[in-house]
Amino acid sequence: MSRFDVTVYRNLNGVIDKAQVPATEFEATVQIYRQGATANLPEPTPVPPQGGADIAVYNTGCIEAGDSVMVDASASTLLVIAVDIAASTITVENDTFAFINVQRYSRLTPTVPALVFDDPVGTSPLSQPLTPSPSANGRVTAYVKDFRFDYVVTVPGDPRPVRLFVDAVGSYVMRG
Repeated sequence: MSRFDVTVYRNLNGVIDKAQVPATEFEATVQIYRQGATANLPEPTPVPPQGGADIAVYNTGCIEAGDSVMVDASASTLLVIAVDIAASTITVENDTFAFINVQRYSRLTPTVPALVFDDPVGTSPLSQPLTPSPSANGRVTAYVKDFRFDYVVTVPGDPRPVRLFVDAVGSYVMRG
């Protein structure tokens, strides 16, 4: 288990006053996912409707065949057909009726949340999304089963309401 601890801030007053203040449990959410993969493409790759494509990546992360992955924390999702670790490619399929463009450096993140817990032993699971603790001045804490993971911070009403953080590593839990 690794410890996840982040403080979420928001603008004091939307786009008018950009002074940063800690977010409350009603103003922000944090969603933790298994580690994704970053596209290593020389040019954008459009995945056609009801079609597929091979996406070159720097590292396949924790993506597995059968996963559904979101592209850059957007609503666009692709189904993973195959993962070739040796060739660093992920074969995806687009089950929608619109093109989904994968750009160079696009992040493919599994849509299923990672397992997170309230304690370092993993006996008390937490449901996601996580919110800042009412008395912790914007802090969100949890223990994550995965060593590396991606997470999305959402602050509605902010100029950039959705922020994706990739390849996060929690701190080690010291035991006496």
